[in-house]
Amino acid sequence: MNNDFKDRPRLAHVREFATATMKLLLKSGAKIASRDSKGRTPLHWAAKNGNLAAAKILLDAGALPSHSDKNGATPIDYAETAEMISLLNKPRVAQPVLKTSPTTLQVVANALPTKPIDVRFRSSPTRPDDIAVIIGNADYKKQGKDIPNVNPAYADAEGIKQYFMKAKGVREGNIIYLKDATSAQLTGVFGSEKNHKGQLFNWVKPNVSKAYIYYAGHGAPTGDEGSAYLVPSDATSETVELTGYPLATLYKNLGKIPAKSITVILEACFSGTSQTGSLIPRSSGISVVPKVPQVPQNITVISAGAANQIASWEKDEKHSLFTKYFLKGMSGEGDKAPYGNGDGKVTYKELGKYLEGTMTYFARRYYGRDQKAQIVRGG
Repeated sequence: MNNDFKDRPRLAHVREFATATMKLLLKSGAKIASRDSKGRTPLHWAAKNGNLAAAKILLDAGALPSHSDKNGATPIDYAETAEMISLLNKPRVAQPVLKTSPTTLQVVANALPTKPIDVRFRSSPTRPDDIAVIIGNADYKKQGKDIPNVNPAYADAEGIKQYFMKAKGVREGNIIYLKDATSAQLTGVFGSEKNHKGQLFNWVKPNVSKAYIYYAGHGAPTGDEGSAYLVPSDATSETVELTGYPLATLYKNLGKIPAKSITVILEACFSGTSQTGSLIPRSSGISVVPKVPQVPQNITVISAGAANQIASWEKDEKHSLFTKYFLKGMSGEGDKAPYGNGDGKVTYKELGKYLEGTMTYFARRYYGRDQKAQIVRGG
């Protein structure tokens, strides 16, 4: 008899024992993110060994599939079976533990705005092959994290959705829409450092699809060089370098997508300071100049401000200034005098002038801040 078959019952018993031991260790306070000499976590090993039961236990305990080892490989990169890859990519939302039962008034008071600004767009013919990704990360506190909320992110994301569908002709079924995206979800959509073939890559028709990406949420600098990161909803200020999604990885992976064109709209700042306070632990509103990666060819990035500037909100905190005036500008306001030439189209040059005359003005008037939108075309 083949030894592999002879050993299967024994291996099954070993796995059952290991799984039971793991549960006991976690119950006793073992750290799910402990690392070996090569930076691998228990979830790396579970993925490598194809142990679905162990992986599920670790994920349920809060292990992150986006944690990378010293070579930049995540547990998803270690996975060899479709079942394991599917398990690791599955969105998981941790349920907050409430110390007291909130009253209806408390729930209403904590509600974040979701209604987009009222803007009318000129309808565009449907483009059945174009793809959009919309991410609105507003509620960072729901899991008891130490990162402040981004109050307008839900409403801004809804406004952008209307813009993509009406003005750009993107079908709703072609929109990847995420509220409070986790680290694993960002990796699932955009790919990892080792594997660029995320959901967006797989949805794009080569040389046919146009792709649009919108992100509203925190950005942060981290590491010795101050590299820029998107901050997922399950991050903590102390571990952004481990749990955040590097902007360099985003740009690198987008550069490998064979889309006809890619437009990235970033409603985020990367200075380490936000409208509601500092993201950098043990600091007092400090700001740093992050290292922003070069934009690849065929990609246009439109961002809320320069790398060291704060992305400001309206005073009622229902909308961000950048997204509000971006949408108003693209609805046709940017084509009117004194910003545009009235030809019925809004160019990037006209949009830039419009944002400077509106968003930049109100950021200075409301808060005394410098905020100037950046429009960068790669290549």
